[in-house]
Amino acid sequence: MTRALPLMALAMLGACVPASVPDAVGNTQPVASLVGEYRIAAIDGRAIDWPFGLTLSIAPDRIVFDGPCNGYAWDYRLKGQALTLRRSASPDPDCLARARIHQLVFDLATAVDAATSAGRDPSNAVILAGGEHQVTLYSQ
Repeated sequence: MTRALPLMALAMLGACVPASVPDAVGNTQPVASLVGEYRIAAIDGRAIDWPFGLTLSIAPDRIVFDGPCNGYAWDYRLKGQALTLRRSASPDPDCLARARIHQLVFDLATAVDAATSAGRDPSNAVILAGGEHQVTLYSQ
């Protein structure tokens, strides 16, 4: 019994360790529509605190990031909180080779590419999440 006690204590401690990525779906409510203009407030849990802003425009079936070198776009479908995305536009490679672009632009594209769910959190933010990525959006 005395040998089992330390093992049981370690097992209980392991259960207390928080997950590295929050379960966005469990903390959000479904949204009827994603359509709107949004300020990107955070990517992967890191707040955007730079002297420039990032925005997304969302139409009934398309998400657009009008970023450098012609930006990014995704066709999407939302059913409940399930989000299906397909990238439909990417920046011009020649432009990317010549331009100085902040890493946040690429982080945003990676996070949106990975999104498989969309919902609204208690702060009224729209959360796009999937894999180990998350984008936090606020209406403009």
